[in-house]
Amino acid sequence: LSLSIPSVFFPLIWVSLIFVFDPINYTNREESLLSDIEKGNGSRIYTLFTGGIICGIFWEMFNYYAGSKWIYSLPYLNSPKIFEMPVVGYLGFGFFALECYAIYTFINSIKKKIRPEIYYPLLFLSFLIIFITSSYLIDRYSVKYFVLF
Repeated sequence: LSLSIPSVFFPLIWVSLIFVFDPINYTNREESLLSDIEKGNGSRIYTLFTGGIICGIFWEMFNYYAGSKWIYSLPYLNSPKIFEMPVVGYLGFGFFALECYAIYTFINSIKKKIRPEIYYPLLFLSFLIIFITSSYLIDRYSVKYFVLF
C-alpha cells in the first residue's frame, strides 16, 4: 500500500519492520510483542510506545534548534505542530520504539546462535553498511538545505 499510494499510506512505513521481525521472534519462541498480546499482557507495548513518544519529544526539541534540521510536511494532518513535528507525527516515535525492540530481540537471538568471533565483526560490518548507505540516501534525497547560524 505504501508503494502504490504513498500520499495516503506512507505511515505504514513506520510500522513495517514490526511486521517483519516480531513474527520471526514469535516463531522462534523469543520475546515478542505477539507473545505479550497472546498472554494478554500489554505493559511492554505501552511502556515502549510511551517511551518512544517521550524520546521523540526530546528529539524534536533538539531538532528545532539545530542548524540542519528536519522540517516535516505531511499531505494531511499537518497542524498543529509542536516544534517542527505535526502532533499526530509523534505517534511514529512510539511505533519506532516497538520496531527497535523487535529488531533488538531478533539481533540478540542471532547472537545466541553464532560464535562471538563471527558475530561481532558481522554486526559491525552490518551497522557500517547501514550507516554509510543511509547517510548517503538521507543527504541525497532528504536534506534540502543547511543553515549555519
